[in-house]
Amino acid sequence: MVEGPGATRNSRKVQSLVGLLLREMIIQPNKCNTSIRTASNNLEGRRLEAAFSVGKEVFLIFGPILRHENDLNTKKTIALRLHFGMNGCLMVRKLNDSSKLAPWRKSDKSSNNICTIKFSRDNDYEQKIPTVGMAIEIVSSTLTIVSEFVARSKLSRLASRDVCGLLFDSKAVLDSIIEKRSNAMICDALLDQDRFPGVGNIIKIEALHQANIHPRRLVENLTHDELMSTILECRNYAMGWLSNGRAPTKKVYNQTKCVSCRVGRVRMVKMGTDLSRVTFWCDNCQPFVTGATGTTLRIPNKENITSHDEFKKDCIINTKIPIRIEEQKRVLVPLVRCPQHGLKTVLLRRVRKIGPNLHRLFRTCRVPGCQYFSFSWADKHLPYCRSCRCQTVLRVSKTDRTGGRWFLSCSNGSRSSLKKSNYKESSNTSQACSFFQWATPTQLAPFADGLSPLT
Repeated sequence: MVEGPGATRNSRKVQSLVGLLLREMIIQPNKCNTSIRTASNNLEGRRLEAAFSVGKEVFLIFGPILRHENDLNTKKTIALRLHFGMNGCLMVRKLNDSSKLAPWRKSDKSSNNICTIKFSRDNDYEQKIPTVGMAIEIVSSTLTIVSEFVARSKLSRLASRDVCGLLFDSKAVLDSIIEKRSNAMICDALLDQDRFPGVGNIIKIEALHQANIHPRRLVENLTHDELMSTILECRNYAMGWLSNGRAPTKKVYNQTKCVSCRVGRVRMVKMGTDLSRVTFWCDNCQPFVTGATGTTLRIPNKENITSHDEFKKDCIINTKIPIRIEEQKRVLVPLVRCPQHGLKTVLLRRVRKIGPNLHRLFRTCRVPGCQYFSFSWADKHLPYCRSCRCQTVLRVSKTDRTGGRWFLSCSNGSRSSLKKSNYKESSNTSQACSFFQWATPTQLAPFADGLSPLT
């Protein structure tokens, strides 16, 4: 999901075009819904008067069309609302320059649409080929026409609570959450766009980790300082994301080991009453307490303890965090390097294409344009299924009891994969295998730190 920092950066890109006339709006593919087509017809010939963001939304304000004096609808100022969904983006370029969109975005079938909006000056508007102009390229965004009043009223109502807003007021966010979401879990309250616009799943997870708050705790059971600390951590993480153009270091999101303490187990569970989202947290850094005044001892860093017996003793004292000490055998981790770019650019990827290798892991290079691909599968050391002798694949559990724990399943065991393919269900469901086995540390060791739950 494109969160507040991404929407804010997109609105700032468009602000450089304020004052230009919208010349043409091209939407691909041609099978878009009628509302988008109507939007393009209503906007051509209008001047861009303002551009701003509210949370995860971007609003473009367009003035009236002065050329049509008899049509009352063309005299009204209207707004175009943009919502970028899970992976939308916005690029601004000169009109005569080539597209700045990455090739994979142009060919990505998951993209809902690609919209190109062309702008030009007044004296170039009537020309077929304007001499000076700019263009906006929008991918996978929902386009909606709203009134200027709706856009500006939303800005005035939520400006002080926008996580990336210039007028951000942490006390206004705190009062709003306590007033409307006191009975909700903190993981739900932070994602409420009417209470705290701009906060997405990544910001929520990392802010709760920095504040040492368990995501299941209720708002009413948090102290004033705990809730304020969580709000400020959301603000700090979002502003770091906004200034750098990329998310700051993720301590628990999509991690198998907590980056902060290096001891606690990172849990991964689909959580939330309003919107069920995959949530990560560290058992050590974010202990669960039932009351606002509850305290729980944290396990110290293993490196600061002189002996293994002392580490065991400390774990027994802290009874609220069950820790299982296991002696793990040392396993030699193979070093895989890209011939051109070395060790640090090698990534673990998962096959997403429907077929016999669905969900299998392989290694590739993160550098754009690099054709490196490891010809040996990264999961070739995993055992075969005991039932049908097929290759097993590594998956991660998202359930409440075992969330974040890795397990092995048969590559032929997913009924959903069979249904997505073009196979006939009647002749193949009987072949589905239900093999299941928890992964051992020895089986996980060859992946080293490259393995992440959302791979």
